[in-house]
Amino acid sequence: HSTVKKLVNYAKKEKISLVHCNTLWDNPYGAEVAGKLGVHLVCHLRNTFADDKIGKYKLSSAQNIICVSRKVAEGFNNWESRGKVQVVYNGVDIAKFNVENFDKKALQSEFSIDDGIPVIGLVGRVSPEKGQLELLKAVSLLKENISSFKVLIVGETSKKETDFMTFMRNEALHLGVVENVIFTGFRKDIARITSIFDIAVFPSLESANEGFGRGVIEAMAMKKPVIGTNTGGIPEVIEDAESGLIVEPGDIDALAKNIFRLLENAKLKDKLAENGYRRVCKKFSVESYVRGIEKIYSELLQ
Repeated sequence: HSTVKKLVNYAKKEKISLVHCNTLWDNPYGAEVAGKLGVHLVCHLRNTFADDKIGKYKLSSAQNIICVSRKVAEGFNNWESRGKVQVVYNGVDIAKFNVENFDKKALQSEFSIDDGIPVIGLVGRVSPEKGQLELLKAVSLLKENISSFKVLIVGETSKKETDFMTFMRNEALHLGVVENVIFTGFRKDIARITSIFDIAVFPSLESANEGFGRGVIEAMAMKKPVIGTNTGGIPEVIEDAESGLIVEPGDIDALAKNIFRLLENAKLKDKLAENGYRRVCKKFSVESYVRGIEKIYSELLQ
């Protein structure tokens, strides 16, 4: 295979002593390269998976398997891992995701959002399993109690899911929330756009196979109260009613009630935001992530 040959030649030239595969799908290539050169192999898993993937993607070839959450690590429960599997939580650059870096006025102007209008934001690939439709249905229920608010749905669809975006726009019209919802499309300035959220929502369904939920810690770093679903690694990030709120995947009523609860209860909103920020600083900083990876490298290479 020409790709493997190129990788082997590159690894030889650079005198590489460890191959780190960044996803499950890269691992068969990494296993071949590491095997041919007799060097260490590390595989980094970022999504939950069925245990039949262990053989299919040559995970047993790795000296160490890094999982982004305990939920991902559960995929190895039926496999004799011999201490190979370790959890290293993702980290966020707290200096970059700092709400004080940004001027909200410019973004409010860009999206024609008046001062004082609450903003509910969802950042992520626009896809059925990410829960954008559930959010639209939840905010349609909100309209019964709150006269004005905006919802920012930040992200784009994959090429194979472009019809879903059209469907979403039609649903916003059908549900009577077209005036409230802004589809921003792809944005590079995630930290900046998160700065105008009053609440950050992550309503992923079970089918999303959420290994961790990086967007959750980015919002928490920016002192935004978060609502996430009880799926994948999200409950390891959010302590329900302490550093955010957890609802069951697909429970539209609970999602609507919790959004309303935060919009109506400034004290709770501030408490969750502050606790979320502290939790990120303590458990999910980029520094703690780097220390975790360095420890694994140094143990393999000593």
